[in-house]
Amino acid sequence: MMLLKRIAGTWNPTSFDLVFAFLFGLACAHVMPIGGMLARIGEAMGRFVTAMDAVAWPQLPAGGGMAAGALLGLAALVVVAVGLVLRARYGAARPLARRDAPAEAAREAVRETDEQAQMIARINAQLEAQLAALLSFVSRYIKQSDAASASWSDAQSQLKAATSVEQIRSVVQILVAQHEAEQRNARELRNRLEEAHARSEEMRERLAEAETAARVDALTGVANRRLLETFLDETVAKSHSEASPLCVMMTDIDHFKKINDTFGHQTGDTVIRRFADLLSRNARATDLVARYGGEEFAIVFPRTASGNAFQMAEGIRSQLQETEIHDVESGRPIGEVTASFGIAEIHEGETSTSLIRRADRKLYESKRKGRNRTEVETVSCERTD
Repeated sequence: MMLLKRIAGTWNPTSFDLVFAFLFGLACAHVMPIGGMLARIGEAMGRFVTAMDAVAWPQLPAGGGMAAGALLGLAALVVVAVGLVLRARYGAARPLARRDAPAEAAREAVRETDEQAQMIARINAQLEAQLAALLSFVSRYIKQSDAASASWSDAQSQLKAATSVEQIRSVVQILVAQHEAEQRNARELRNRLEEAHARSEEMRERLAEAETAARVDALTGVANRRLLETFLDETVAKSHSEASPLCVMMTDIDHFKKINDTFGHQTGDTVIRRFADLLSRNARATDLVARYGGEEFAIVFPRTASGNAFQMAEGIRSQLQETEIHDVESGRPIGEVTASFGIAEIHEGETSTSLIRRADRKLYESKRKGRNRTEVETVSCERTD
């Protein structure tokens, strides 16, 4: 504010001053983000005005437009050049944001979960609508049956009171018509029930498929991240209550991007499926194999100490290294495929989030140390089956 008052009260800027101030602000905009630029420009302009007061600018002679233009162009060149250089240095010193793969995988899992939840909700809504329509029809049939019962009672009274053939014939015609109406209603009810049963069975199958899709990874057939989180929460709680060991193993296919770029995504999907099959074959019935995201998988080992989990990981790693996988298009072997592993054993009172995070850190430690290896946080050799 002091600067604005001073400018408004004492400074009579020339065209040169205004253009120079504009170029100075433009240079600042190249140097720093807009958020911090305004405050810094305010400080810089304060120093700039003070410097302007101290400098005795030469008076340009009449007709000196060329000299003024040259001086202005030189000032513009210097200010913008300095700004670009500083911006280049500032940008070089600031590292690019690293893509957070677990966070991306989590967001993708959330999106998939939302889509599956919406599908399940739609099927449930269809089932409820069909049930409501069926109940409405049954209610109408019951009312018609009640009306028919009343008609039968009335016809019975008329028959008792009939004194002529014509009266009896009239009552019989009413009874025949009522009987035919009841038969039509019964057939319609039977057809509606059969149709409802068939549609209900179809929707139950769709609902079962949707619920399965909500828990199983479509590409590999192993558990997805949603089921992993549910299973791990339950297993961690059970581990703490029983004071039993529990391990989580995180594993990731090495140089998977190179495989995709070299042989294509179909071959990449084949590699992921083969790796998932290998993990499943080595897991026990009580273990859970899950696709964590992309080419990364997790295995939960209930009642398993880290030493046994380490042996399991090393066995899988050796088998994968010896597995021959072929390119989908050419049929030629794609070469050696390896994976890295990280294992963490649960600590007393630890949450599932902390446990999986520690296993993930061990996985990235395996990557840093050269890949195709297993890193484990603690080692023991006890396993309870």
